[in-house]
Amino acid sequence: MKEQAIKNVVIVCDKALGLNCLKKLVSLRGDSVVVLTKTQEITEYADYKGLKHYPYEIEILKERLKELYMPFLVNVWTPNIYPEEVISMCASTLNLHPSLLPFYKGSHCATQAILGGGPFGVSLTTMTNELDRGMIYIQEEIYLEDIIPAGALQALYLERLRILFDTHISDIMMMECTPRS
Repeated sequence: MKEQAIKNVVIVCDKALGLNCLKKLVSLRGDSVVVLTKTQEITEYADYKGLKHYPYEIEILKERLKELYMPFLVNVWTPNIYPEEVISMCASTLNLHPSLLPFYKGSHCATQAILGGGPFGVSLTTMTNELDRGMIYIQEEIYLEDIIPAGALQALYLERLRILFDTHISDIMMMECTPRS
């Protein structure tokens, strides 16, 4: 495996998508992954893998970032907007967002997309201290033949985000995939 440009990873994650992304990061970076979460299943996995893990609180995040040299901060399925102080402590950042940005910012993207008539899709972006205004690493538009319920669309978004993350995280970490505005 080619040596990655990113040495340390801090992941703030929740739910099943967060666990899937954490497992992928562990397969790439081993024990250089630090986890912040409120999800029991993720905490149990971190214990099993011997990873450092903490409950998510902004002050704890700041402390962990100070301990590492320019880490890569990954935000998976949390509603967090990080202050500039946090973002500036990182070599790079990644946010998994369930919409085709710049459309449908925030946390109710599936419902907004259905009510707005689309477009539908998912995005991997950098983070800023503003809601979903980061530069775009990669996006995938999703074409729907018929409108589907918001819950089904959200499930589709989650699956497409997982695949997009798994496919592109190595290139992003090796800085071979650069974000665009």
